[in-house]
Order: sequence, then structure tokens, then C-alpha cells
Amino acid sequence: MKKTKMALRIIFFLILGDFLFSSSLAATTQSEKTFYAQRVLNSVNVNNPENILGEPDGRFAEIKPGGELTVVMEQPVFYHQTSDDGFLVVKGDTSYGLAGLFQMNEEGKLSWLPLSPGKEKNGFKLGTDPFVSLQRISVIKIVNDDEHNSLFVDAIAGLASGNK
Repeated sequence: MKKTKMALRIIFFLILGDFLFSSSLAATTQSEKTFYAQRVLNSVNVNNPENILGEPDGRFAEIKPGGELTVVMEQPVFYHQTSDDGFLVVKGDTSYGLAGLFQMNEEGKLSWLPLSPGKEKNGFKLGTDPFVSLQRISVIKIVNDDEHNSLFVDAIAGLASGNK
């Protein structure tokens, strides 16, 4: 069982790496806008994970306590110096954590790093480290940290360059 899970993870990261770095260059030429999650990569302990995709529509993915949902964005999320880099559309107040899949070196090693809370409610930043200002991410993981309550997420959005 452990070997199967490890093999699936390796395949996942090989495919993911290919997708991330081939799509990121094309996305930088698109018009400036708010963009959303386009595909669910993984969900653990989540009801209706596909409800997080696209613009907010009043349909929610329910991430149960301890659950997590990983998505690919329509285009890479960039660091913005003066504003949030993205935001979640959620119902209610619950505790959650966010992480982004960052390229850590020139060889393409990928690693999950926590995303920082933004200035606005449910906003997020790629981070505060100068290293982050050079990065972009296309894959985001949402984890429900609340031990008792479900997290209801309608959408996750990134802000394209120039949206403040």
C-alpha cells in the first residue's frame, strides 16, 4: 500500500511539474484580471470538491475537519507588493491553512510552503520573503484546521498583475 501511494505521488509530481512550467509562460501574456481554480488535483475528506472551480456561484465545496483540497489555478499567482495576491470565497468563519507549490531551485525541485494571510479578510499573500517576490504558483492546497467545523469554500481566486 505504501509503495502504491509513493508511486502515485511520484507520477503526480512528474505530471504536475510538466504542467506548471509549460503553462506559466503562456499565462503571463494574458490580460490582467481575477482568475480562479480550474481543476481539482486532490481532495481528502471533501464533499463536492468540484464546487470550488470557477467564479463564485453559491455552490460550496465542504472540506471536513482535517480535510484538504488541492487545485490548479487558471494561471499562475504572482506576488503583489501592495495588495493581496489572491483570496478565498468562504461561508462563515472557520480556521484554515493555505500552501502553495513553489519551485525551490533551478533543477525544478518543488516544495509546499505556507501562504501568508493577506490584508483583506480571506485574502492571502505568497509570503513576505524577498525570494517569494520572484516566484509564481499554479497549485494551491487548502487545509481545514478547525477540529470541529467544516469549511465551506465557493471559490479561490488569484489576482493577475495590475489588479489592486
